[in-house]
Amino acid sequence: MSILNNSSDSLNYQIIAFKAPHEYITDANENVTSYNFKLEGSYKDLEKILFSIENNYSLGRLVHTNFYLETDYRTTIKKLHVNAIIRHIKEKSD
Repeated sequence: MSILNNSSDSLNYQIIAFKAPHEYITDANENVTSYNFKLEGSYKDLEKILFSIENNYSLGRLVHTNFYLETDYRTTIKKLHVNAIIRHIKEKSD
């Protein structure tokens, strides 16, 4: 996901985790790939990157987002995180 790496500096967010893609084939002979990732930043910056991912149809469809605050108990600083899942579907070629 180069779009996440390219825009992380300009939009001021961090990529915390990017899990390995999950792939499976449906009964309708479609190859489905899901990408699960976690970002940290301000609400506006996270919203901007999610909006750009959602409007870039070649990446897939944004199917899940979960915003939550996480507290660092050593520094008592709260940080906003988002878990997101992008699902990309293409027909399987035989």
